[in-house]
Amino acid sequence: MRKIGLVILLITILIAGCKTPSYWLKEAPIAEVNGDIITFEDMKRSFEKGHGGHGAFLEDLTMNKQYLQKVIDKQLLVQEGLRIGLDEDEDIQEIIKNSRDSKLVEEFYTNEIVKKVNVSEDEIKDAFEKSKNLYKVLYILVENEEEGRKALERVNEGEDFEKVASEVSIHESKARGGKLGFVMWGVMNEEIENALLGMKEGEIKGPFKTEDGWAIVKVTAVEPQDKVEYEKVRDELRNKVYKRKLEKLKKSYFEDLRNKYNVKIYDSMIEPIFLSDDNEIIEKKKDEVLVSADGFQFTVEDIRKLINFKKLNRYPKTHRADLIEDLINNKIDNKLLVLEAEKKGYDKKPEILKYEKRIRDSLVGQKLLATVIARDLEVSEEEMKDYYEKHKDKYILPEKVLLSAILVDDENKANEIKKKLEEGADFAEIAKKESKDASGVNGGQVGWFAKNELRPSVVGKIFDLKENEIMLAKEKEGYYILKVTKRQEERQLGFDEVKDRVRNDVYKKKYNDRVKEWTSKLRENAEIDIHNWNLRKATKVYIKENYERKERMNKKGGGH
Repeated sequence: MRKIGLVILLITILIAGCKTPSYWLKEAPIAEVNGDIITFEDMKRSFEKGHGGHGAFLEDLTMNKQYLQKVIDKQLLVQEGLRIGLDEDEDIQEIIKNSRDSKLVEEFYTNEIVKKVNVSEDEIKDAFEKSKNLYKVLYILVENEEEGRKALERVNEGEDFEKVASEVSIHESKARGGKLGFVMWGVMNEEIENALLGMKEGEIKGPFKTEDGWAIVKVTAVEPQDKVEYEKVRDELRNKVYKRKLEKLKKSYFEDLRNKYNVKIYDSMIEPIFLSDDNEIIEKKKDEVLVSADGFQFTVEDIRKLINFKKLNRYPKTHRADLIEDLINNKIDNKLLVLEAEKKGYDKKPEILKYEKRIRDSLVGQKLLATVIARDLEVSEEEMKDYYEKHKDKYILPEKVLLSAILVDDENKANEIKKKLEEGADFAEIAKKESKDASGVNGGQVGWFAKNELRPSVVGKIFDLKENEIMLAKEKEGYYILKVTKRQEERQLGFDEVKDRVRNDVYKKKYNDRVKEWTSKLRENAEIDIHNWNLRKATKVYIKENYERKERMNKKGGGH
């Protein structure tokens, strides 16, 4: 029997040794609560959410064991919230759906669009060739080809290009006579860049169609960029090519989707409804369909929810319709991606289901705490006064000093300044002239400090100074000349001064006590299993991964 037991143990160890780091962090159960599994990743996510992202503290096994108990308590509260049906709340359901849809869009867009874009070395070299000249350009943009021909005719007949641009162009450069300055490949839209390639000084091209209208360009100067080395600009050019290819793919992809789902936007309704001076028209027409498609539609009310009218009204009225159209188009594109993601089964992927569960659990836990556990929690005046009397030491205004500083590099310079100050020189004037600290512009004043807010190397000496006394301190930044301008002695704060703080402290204590009472009762009937071996293994893996990540960062940053 002992041999069999030993064999089983060895097999278990061998199997455990074959597991990947990802398994120990994301899959291996470190605890089970009424059948719900808690992984190290779950604990890490919970810890970072409550501690400002400082997951490095999880390198301590003892602390992990303690914090795991808090995660178990949270899970018990979530389970209780689910038991009483809090997840069926309409607001919670809507937030879950919106969060899930956002995650679907992110995953689908990344996998089906972003990752499909590749940039070859030949494409980067082609971009490099196109970037070898800077063109100084004058520009006219009009709404249609006929207007473009008329503008070109005026220029060809001898009218000044800048004069024509200032009169007919709809581009913002109109105010400058169409002057764009020097441009190079990668900063304009492709139609303009293709037109500029190979143009000579004085040459004019147009009108030609662009995504904004019809354009005419005139090159007034060409500056070759022969000294630019390929390797120095390769990465920048690659990024430009990548962004262009991505934009083209997105545009084509969404055009195909809109055709596939027969999307129709009734844009003639936008201005009469959303830009009307009649404040009641949106309410009157809230159920009218603004966007129709196979599988969905958006009403006026759906779009109204997207609009921040206070922010919108800061823009000129002529620009507001464009902003609303952008909101509508973004909503359409997101919906199309959600539908496509669902068709391809993205909503059934484990990572999406886990994400949806995390959102649900978080919302249910918060709602249980706010609407059930803390529902009738109140703080009386008597409780506040009693708490204040028992905890007066919490409400003491500490001793503080108002500190001024001058920072210099040289010890001799510091001693020279100190001597001048002791002889009556104006501290603020010297600080403005000599200090390399940022406080120098304010005459050296750096603010009020309590003892626990100063460096241990100087705190004792500073608090020994009397008002207007000066001392010298050597720190890593250089030599500080420090002056205590004013002192504030320690004093007990009265109840009325800290009444709001006391109320918050009492409420927090009563709240925490009630949560503890709830979790204690829930634990009485709960089945809780802690897998200590898995927790130890996951902690070791986490420590190793953290160490390796720091090493990579040090190497990348040139650290040692």
